[in-house]
Amino acid sequence: MTNLAEQTLANIVTNNPFTVPVLEKYDFDFCCKGNRTLTDACMEEGVSVEKVSEQLENSLAALQSNKMPFTRMTAEQLISYILIHHHFYVK
Repeated sequence: MTNLAEQTLANIVTNNPFTVPVLEKYDFDFCCKGNRTLTDACMEEGVSVEKVSEQLENSLAALQSNKMPFTRMTAEQLISYILIHHHFYVK
């Protein structure tokens, strides 16, 4: 396991975009205030860093068990995946 508490919010999201819902749940700004560590963000919001770290680790573990084979997808499959998972939900 990595020490997420000492990583910046931007680094956490950059390394694994599937952590975004956890950070959004706690209203952590990982864009404009992405240079803060997870510990600093938790302290500012009055949230337990252990609780958030555990949820982030759980999202990372879930990703490992559900990895999509992007490198083996055809262009059509990849386009469909992007549309379904990154475009349609916004509308």
